[in-house]
Amino acid sequence: MTFLAEIPKEQARTVVNQSLATLLKPVSSAECAMGGTDVIPAGVTQRLAPLTLNLHASLPQGRAQVTVLAVEGVLNRHTYEALIDAARDLYARNRRALLIDLRKLTQIELSGLFALHSIAHLYTGGALLNPELGWPVLQVATHNSRPEMSRRVKLLLSQPAVRKMIRRTSFCRFFEIYDDLDSAIAAFNDEEGCPSDETKQNQ
Repeated sequence: MTFLAEIPKEQARTVVNQSLATLLKPVSSAECAMGGTDVIPAGVTQRLAPLTLNLHASLPQGRAQVTVLAVEGVLNRHTYEALIDAARDLYARNRRALLIDLRKLTQIELSGLFALHSIAHLYTGGALLNPELGWPVLQVATHNSRPEMSRRVKLLLSQPAVRKMIRRTSFCRFFEIYDDLDSAIAAFNDEEGCPSDETKQNQ
């Protein structure tokens, strides 16, 4: 499992000085198919691992107002827009309580963290962030981060490295993180407009 936080400090300093738009720039469908087509950048002759991202939305029993969006595979600049699109589609369908299940995530990079923040921003009534604005957009994201951004979007994960990376990323520290499904679902309380099926039946 590879994470951006594991790169040497000198290399990390070079990365953060690059344009965010470049780091987040998606590849074309011809270069990377979500089904697992290999991506071979110009000048690289070695075969790289397939870049795949599988998404599956489900409704947990007893909490029909909560949507669990399971993410499996690689979350990086090649795939992060698929996650944003899926969350945006759910939001448009009036699914306003989202649990992002990252337990089967195998790789996450800066673009993946950007996607998580942007989704949380959307679910608080804000607009999706525009990566084309460059590095300053993450500075704005950091400034605007607040605990209430995790009321309607929470994270489920079991990998210590992923948890550590999120906690060390200034614009993602607000997220509530859970390591078991029941606790994560229970965290969506009635005050957030996410009543359980039992609560609705008693009304």
